[in-house]
Amino acid sequence: MSNKEIAEIAALIRLSNRKDVVRVFGPLPFNCLLSSCEQGMSFMANGATTVHVGVSAFPLVADVDDKRVFLFAMVQPNGLPIVDFLTNERRASNVPYCLKTGTEHIVNMKENFQFQYIVVDWNFGVIAGACYGLSEHRLLGFLEASYENMVNDMKQEMPSIQVCRSQLMEAMKRRLEGHSSEVRTVAMKLFYRLSECTSLREADEWFRHVIILFKSKHASLQVDASLNAASTCSDPATPTVSFDKPDNTAEMSNDWDELVKKSPFTKHFAQIRIEQQRLFERNTSNTTNALYRPSVLKHFEYFMPVFPLWCRHLVPANMPLINTPLERRLNYVMTELFAGQRNLRPSCVVQTLIEDNQKLIDASNLCFRENVVPLKSQVRAKKCTSIN
Repeated sequence: MSNKEIAEIAALIRLSNRKDVVRVFGPLPFNCLLSSCEQGMSFMANGATTVHVGVSAFPLVADVDDKRVFLFAMVQPNGLPIVDFLTNERRASNVPYCLKTGTEHIVNMKENFQFQYIVVDWNFGVIAGACYGLSEHRLLGFLEASYENMVNDMKQEMPSIQVCRSQLMEAMKRRLEGHSSEVRTVAMKLFYRLSECTSLREADEWFRHVIILFKSKHASLQVDASLNAASTCSDPATPTVSFDKPDNTAEMSNDWDELVKKSPFTKHFAQIRIEQQRLFERNTSNTTNALYRPSVLKHFEYFMPVFPLWCRHLVPANMPLINTPLERRLNYVMTELFAGQRNLRPSCVVQTLIEDNQKLIDASNLCFRENVVPLKSQVRAKKCTSIN
């Protein structure tokens, strides 16, 4: 990034750093955090305890190393942003700092305030960042505490961090590509049923059905019973993601593998598999199990080490665990605010988001008084020019 661009962003920081407007701060050349005091106050005024956190990718910013900038956002359930964080750092190791710093003004408004539910993207950087930035727990510590609570049926004294269900289902759907329609249907039903479990005991029961159906070579009464159980499960909703989501394969590599090794849920569900396999050895049937697919079981085992992140333990049955408010926000930024624009100056992107956030604040303050939803025409921001 040129010195001129750095100077322009620095000027924006100085101009916007007033108490009553959006604030921009953070290390340069391209790490910018936009947070709103007024949005934090409205968050508290509405008594909200749920936030949505996620990431999208901008293929539109010029003068950065990899030609893409990532937008990490935290929004209220009504879709209004609390924090926007722009960075060209792929792994976004400073996301915890971003979320923690950007929400300090919310937490400071009420003594001992704590988010109750945090709905996040299926993205390792976002999950780990939200865990440490908003609940002050490392992800492994969160899993260890969750395991102890679930084993002992104890109340969890920390926020419930939940992965967006539609993204989770899409992740499993992609892993099952190449298998027959019957295998995919049964696997998706069981995966969705596991996500609805409210206790570890219930999860153990349904995971045994998964092992029996996909790990047993031969047909048996157990296989028939598990297939009948799967037939009672609901079909998951068809996942849809309408904007550019960063590839999670790179995000969930070394750090993810290390987490899987140490998670107490890895050992727990591996023990269930070992116990069930001993029972298979007693099966002397010569009839083949049509659903025998050991690779499908491995797909389930990929997700089981972080089971508390996608089950309904201590989450109300009627609470939608989807990131729709966040997806609307990111979709708006990608398809409307910057529709069709490419190679924008970094300072232009920052300025456009600042102006748009201020319009959102003004519109939401008006609507807060009138108890109506802001119209898109009230909050649409002007376009900015690109670099030719």
